[in-house]
Amino acid sequence: TSNNKIVIIGKDSTIPDSVEILGFELFKGSLIKEITLSKNIKDIGFETFCDCKLLKKVTFLGDSIAHIRPSAFANCISLKEINIPKGVEQLGEQAFDNCYRLEKVNIPSTVKVIGNKCFRNVSKVDFVLPPNLESIGEKAFAKCYGIKNVYIPKTLEKIGSHAFSGCSKTLESIEVDPLNKVYSSKNNCNCLSQKRRQSSVLRYGRDLWGRHGCYRSEV
Repeated sequence: TSNNKIVIIGKDSTIPDSVEILGFELFKGSLIKEITLSKNIKDIGFETFCDCKLLKKVTFLGDSIAHIRPSAFANCISLKEINIPKGVEQLGEQAFDNCYRLEKVNIPSTVKVIGNKCFRNVSKVDFVLPPNLESIGEKAFAKCYGIKNVYIPKTLEKIGSHAFSGCSKTLESIEVDPLNKVYSSKNNCNCLSQKRRQSSVLRYGRDLWGRHGCYRSEV
């Protein structure tokens, strides 16, 4: 093959250095088991690896990727580990939705946005939110039963509805960085307060944790 073509050997694939963008549905539904992404990849497109149900290993050779687009790895049900490379700033909607065999996920400090349903049903991982995170989408961590502790960084400004739906049964603690200007927390309680000028409204229960949490507000 020439240098600008994807090399496929059996069910393994290697992306050459000349490729910078992986396009829409490029590998969707394919039978690949392993993929190596070159150091020059900058963008993983919409549904690029969606429904690759045999995909077990993804290797990133560089830190040039800025975006992992919506549904890029959705329904990759054989994936057990994903090491998102440093440099990624946005994880798109449903990027890893229903990757329920994932046991280890590394979210680098560069990530600022986690989209709607991004990690929904990734139930074995105790996620650690990156320190520069600004936004968590709706149902981003729904049914993520592996989450035991949540630490809200000082940069986080938006948490979508039902972001942690279903997690209240296994959640042990939630803590907010004291420098966060939007949220605060109370010790030893699965609750999160949203600051509003001189008052605060507790946002937990159905809003964040789903129907199994408690709910009240205070002003």
